[in-house]
Amino acid sequence: MALTAISNVLGTINPVEEIIRRAHQAGAVVLIDGAQSVPHQPTDVAAMDCDFLAFSGHKMLGPSGVGVLYGKRELLDAMPPFMGGGSMIRRVRLDGFEPGDLPAKFEAGTPPIVPAIGLGAAIDYLNAVGMPAIQRYECLLTERAHEVLDRVGGVRILGPQPRYKSGIVSFTLERIHAHDIAQLVDRHGIAVRAGTIAPCRCTSVTA
Repeated sequence: MALTAISNVLGTINPVEEIIRRAHQAGAVVLIDGAQSVPHQPTDVAAMDCDFLAFSGHKMLGPSGVGVLYGKRELLDAMPPFMGGGSMIRRVRLDGFEPGDLPAKFEAGTPPIVPAIGLGAAIDYLNAVGMPAIQRYECLLTERAHEVLDRVGGVRILGPQPRYKSGIVSFTLERIHAHDIAQLVDRHGIAVRAGTIAPCRCTSVTA
């Protein structure tokens, strides 16, 4: 099964450890989408006990076109490579080839060298700031956003209370389209993302 650790729509922080535990009891293998969680809070894949976890570089303040896939060694060892060529080959035969050991087994062709270096620098920067500090600050901003929006007439905040969400606050405003809200607040230097969540149109503010 696959699930997101933090929703990119409502900011909801899912109880992934409990979900993973129950999924394992049912015999499922679990992939965690960490694109919204890894850049915003400490992540411990061993404590989580996830089988796989993936996240993208551009949400880590790094370049686009690169990301990370974590997998438990025994699962990765059992998986066949999905691509062949380049440095992933250990030995070539007339009737096929033998792939190399992890991680080379899944790294066919020329790797994205420059984006990978950029992602490494971004990760170093976030670690220097401190993931717990980033998480605390985003919690403060999320609470502040809820407080301010609660004072605006006609606003409906979507999703859970601040203590159950990350730095995303989605809301609707009566009789005003989300795109119009985005255009108006943009004139005041406030960047929001406007879109549609069935059955309502919403605007999101990201901390």
